[in-house]
Amino acid sequence: MEEDNKVICPVCEHVITDFDEEISDPCEHVMLTYVDTLNGEFVHSAKEAEDLEKEMLARYAHLEETGEDKTLDELMQTYADENEGFEVIELTTYGLACGPVSSTEYHLIKTS
Repeated sequence: MEEDNKVICPVCEHVITDFDEEISDPCEHVMLTYVDTLNGEFVHSAKEAEDLEKEMLARYAHLEETGEDKTLDELMQTYADENEGFEVIELTTYGLACGPVSSTEYHLIKTS
Protein backbone atom coordinates (compact mmCIF):
# COMPACT_ATOMS: atom_id res chain seq x y z
CA MET A 1 0.00 0.00 0.00
CA GLU A 2 1.41 3.38 -0.99
CA GLU A 3 1.10 6.45 1.21
CA ASP A 4 0.26 8.42 -1.96
CA ASN A 5 -3.13 6.72 -2.08
CA LYS A 6 -4.20 7.73 1.42
CA VAL A 7 -5.66 10.84 2.95
CA ILE A 8 -4.47 11.11 6.55
CA CYS A 9 -5.88 13.54 9.10
CA PRO A 10 -3.15 16.04 10.04
CA VAL A 11 -4.58 16.28 13.58
CA CYS A 12 -5.04 12.68 14.73
CA GLU A 13 -3.33 10.75 11.88
CA HIS A 14 -6.49 8.71 11.21
CA VAL A 15 -6.67 7.32 7.66
CA ILE A 16 -9.64 9.21 6.22
CA THR A 17 -9.49 7.64 2.78
CA ASP A 18 -7.46 4.72 1.48
CA PHE A 19 -7.98 4.30 -2.25
CA ASP A 20 -6.08 0.98 -2.33
CA GLU A 21 -8.49 -0.54 0.20
CA GLU A 22 -11.51 1.49 -1.00
CA ILE A 23 -12.05 2.78 2.55
CA SER A 24 -13.60 6.12 3.40
CA ASP A 25 -13.97 6.69 7.13
CA PRO A 26 -13.89 10.35 8.22
CA CYS A 27 -12.65 11.17 11.71
CA GLU A 28 -14.11 13.87 13.97
CA HIS A 29 -11.86 16.53 12.42
CA VAL A 30 -13.33 16.19 8.91
CA MET A 31 -16.02 18.83 8.58
CA LEU A 32 -16.84 18.49 4.87
CA THR A 33 -15.78 16.20 2.04
CA TYR A 34 -16.27 17.01 -1.62
CA VAL A 35 -15.39 14.88 -4.66
CA ASP A 36 -15.07 16.89 -7.86
CA THR A 37 -16.75 14.26 -10.05
CA LEU A 38 -19.99 14.55 -8.06
CA ASN A 39 -20.76 18.04 -9.33
CA GLY A 40 -22.04 20.20 -6.55
CA GLU A 41 -22.68 18.09 -3.49
CA PHE A 42 -20.76 17.04 -0.42
CA VAL A 43 -20.26 13.33 0.24
CA HIS A 44 -19.66 13.90 3.95
CA SER A 45 -20.80 16.57 6.36
CA ALA A 46 -20.06 16.42 10.09
CA LYS A 47 -23.05 17.09 12.33
CA GLU A 48 -21.41 20.28 13.62
CA ALA A 49 -20.88 21.47 10.02
CA GLU A 50 -24.51 21.23 8.86
CA ASP A 51 -24.97 25.02 8.84
CA LEU A 52 -21.65 25.49 7.06
CA GLU A 53 -22.69 22.95 4.42
CA LYS A 54 -25.98 24.78 3.82
CA GLU A 55 -24.15 28.12 3.62
CA MET A 56 -21.61 26.79 1.10
CA LEU A 57 -24.25 25.16 -1.07
CA ALA A 58 -26.27 28.38 -1.06
CA ARG A 59 -23.17 30.41 -2.02
CA TYR A 60 -22.37 27.88 -4.74
CA ALA A 61 -25.92 28.07 -6.15
CA HIS A 62 -25.80 31.87 -6.09
CA LEU A 63 -22.44 31.92 -7.89
CA GLU A 64 -23.79 29.56 -10.55
CA GLU A 65 -26.83 31.82 -11.05
CA THR A 66 -24.64 34.90 -11.46
CA GLY A 67 -22.30 33.13 -13.86
CA GLU A 68 -19.26 33.19 -11.58
CA ASP A 69 -16.98 30.25 -12.20
CA LYS A 70 -16.19 28.93 -8.70
CA THR A 71 -16.21 25.33 -7.53
CA LEU A 72 -17.08 23.92 -4.13
CA ASP A 73 -13.44 23.09 -3.48
CA GLU A 74 -12.55 26.74 -4.10
CA LEU A 75 -15.24 27.80 -1.63
CA MET A 76 -13.84 25.31 0.90
CA GLN A 77 -10.34 26.73 0.42
CA THR A 78 -11.60 30.30 0.79
CA TYR A 79 -13.34 29.31 4.03
CA ALA A 80 -10.13 27.72 5.36
CA ASP A 81 -8.09 30.77 4.37
CA GLU A 82 -10.51 33.14 6.10
CA ASN A 83 -11.09 31.08 9.26
CA GLU A 84 -8.28 30.19 11.62
CA GLY A 85 -8.13 26.53 12.61
CA PHE A 86 -9.18 25.05 9.25
CA GLU A 87 -7.32 23.62 6.29
CA VAL A 88 -8.19 21.75 3.11
CA ILE A 89 -6.36 18.60 2.15
CA GLU A 90 -6.82 16.89 -1.18
CA LEU A 91 -5.87 13.77 -3.07
CA THR A 92 -6.17 13.20 -6.81
CA THR A 93 -6.35 9.70 -8.25
CA TYR A 94 -5.89 8.73 -11.88
CA GLY A 95 -7.09 5.77 -13.89
CA LEU A 96 -8.44 4.57 -17.19
CA ALA A 97 -12.02 4.06 -18.29
CA CYS A 98 -12.77 4.84 -21.93
CA GLY A 99 -9.72 7.06 -21.67
CA PRO A 100 -7.77 8.74 -18.89
CA VAL A 101 -9.86 9.85 -15.91
CA SER A 102 -9.09 11.55 -12.63
CA SER A 103 -10.94 12.39 -9.46
CA THR A 104 -9.99 14.71 -6.62
CA GLU A 105 -11.29 14.39 -3.07
CA TYR A 106 -11.20 17.52 -0.85
CA HIS A 107 -11.54 17.47 2.94
CA LEU A 108 -12.13 20.55 5.11
CA ILE A 109 -10.31 19.72 8.33
CA LYS A 110 -10.83 21.44 11.69
CA THR A 111 -7.31 21.67 13.10
CA SER A 112 -8.09 23.45 16.37
